[in-house]
Amino acid sequence: VTFDHTLPVETDLGRRDFTINAMAIDLADGHLLDPFGGYDDLQQRRLRQVSTVAFPEDPLRMLRGIQLAARFTLQIVLATRKSMHTHAAAITTVAPERIAEELRKLLQAWAPSQGFVAMYEVGLLIHILPQLARLAEGAAFTRTMRRLDAVQQCERLSYRGHLDLLLAALLCDSGLSVPMQTGTGLALKDLAQASARLARQRLEALKITTIGATPALISALIAHSAFEISALATPAALRHFAHAVGCPEAFMLFELRLADRLGNEPEHPVDDLLDLRQRLRMAIDQKTPLSLKELAINGDDLQRLGIPAGPRLG
Repeated sequence: VTFDHTLPVETDLGRRDFTINAMAIDLADGHLLDPFGGYDDLQQRRLRQVSTVAFPEDPLRMLRGIQLAARFTLQIVLATRKSMHTHAAAITTVAPERIAEELRKLLQAWAPSQGFVAMYEVGLLIHILPQLARLAEGAAFTRTMRRLDAVQQCERLSYRGHLDLLLAALLCDSGLSVPMQTGTGLALKDLAQASARLARQRLEALKITTIGATPALISALIAHSAFEISALATPAALRHFAHAVGCPEAFMLFELRLADRLGNEPEHPVDDLLDLRQRLRMAIDQKTPLSLKELAINGDDLQRLGIPAGPRLG
């Protein structure tokens, strides 16, 4: 890259990505410099590339355009969509960290699903999240998109908009992208485990920690997402579950399921999930011990009472 301080501003603007980003104010008299019609595009909520070389010069601009369209309710014009489709494969040349940052912005949209649907339509999704792209022709993709939007929109969720929960909702059905026997009971847990492994592999490949996400937590949420609500009916079962997965994780799991229910089965009541969440909160408020270290009595106390070390003490 070489720099030329004599370069006309119009030439500089011509090197930008989209017309709405290719405007300037002349500081001498305050008038708008808008050689590519960006102001009109902004008023009409249109997203249009500045030139046909915009995407070959920097393929990340395609993903940036999609997240801008989703976040600010912009319509990507047909010619720009076609150009994205033509150059979609070039996204594989972009550093994972840069892709992850654009995904972070997309997940901030009120309806992130709009961006992921657009990514699929222009051919970007298969290169960025192939497991998700392989679901796009079936009902699982629709369910995923509704679950994702519910995590962002539902006011009943304490973890509403949480990055890790959004990514868990997005990749929770990754295992459906590979052939396997699915059904009920153990098979659903096997599917959850497979989804967790695939999700973690993809998140690590995208270097997702650079945007503050936690692959270990996301994969754990997916792995435990097939929990049976009825199995947590007793206080002891709920305590064991919270101890096994962790308290914050338990709350996030309840809300992942809650988002799925609200997004895909809004006619069904959610009292059972709300009850689980409330019961666990009450247990914590009442300082109910959920792990050995929280017990008032430990092994040393028992030995002082005369119980010898061994299985019985444990």
